[in-house]
Amino acid sequence: MGTVYLPLYVGGPKGERLALALVDTGAERTIVSGKLGKEIGLRGKEEELITTASGHDIKMKVARALFRSDRLKIKGLLGVCLSDIPFQVEPQEGIEIIVGVDFLQKFNLGIKFHGSKALWSHTLGLGA
Repeated sequence: MGTVYLPLYVGGPKGERLALALVDTGAERTIVSGKLGKEIGLRGKEEELITTASGHDIKMKVARALFRSDRLKIKGLLGVCLSDIPFQVEPQEGIEIIVGVDFLQKFNLGIKFHGSKALWSHTLGLGA
């Protein structure tokens, strides 16, 4: 297996923009950087307690964002957490979204690996 990066269009009240996402199958929730969220006009009203991989609990605001990918043939709204903590993902810079299992389930997406290449498929029965 390898690291999977995914270009996604993400939108809010102030518009839509292409952003680079890291797919994290260990993350339950999808997280959008606070900077990107502000740029497209996402404003979280409710807060949700998120437990990080290191075991720390962090409160994050939750907002609804529109996601689109022509390559994956998906488009729809998803509740996302907004993070004011910058993402530090090496060796790739510029990550603005961490895609969690909620995203994969919402859009009925599965990932299989062929060597180091990620192959996307639409699954049945998982979506919301």
